[in-house]
Amino acid sequence: MNKYHAVAVIVDGYRFASKREARRWQDLKLLVAAGAINGLRRQVSYVLHACDPRGHPVIVGRYIVDFDYWTVKRVAADADAHVLEDAKGVRTALYRWKAKHLTIEYGLTVREV
Repeated sequence: MNKYHAVAVIVDGYRFASKREARRWQDLKLLVAAGAINGLRRQVSYVLHACDPRGHPVIVGRYIVDFDYWTVKRVAADADAHVLEDAKGVRTALYRWKAKHLTIEYGLTVREV
């Protein structure tokens, strides 16, 4: 058990930080099997950058998202959507900063489940 009382579990040979995250993995696998999403990945790392005083980019952190996948378009006019998900129990200040930074830098929003 960690400091936020999450209990780590093993599902499909993968270690998940919480039961909530493991349940979401199982739900997403069903959506892959149904053809609703594709490209499902877990623990995907995004490097976060800022600029130093001279304007050169420097790495200031890393955001590791629980799940990364694409929704499947249903009709020709729809576009596939890139989705990032995090199974959150506690929204820490660091998490909020990293999620906001990710949105600004990459134009992607983290969906909390």
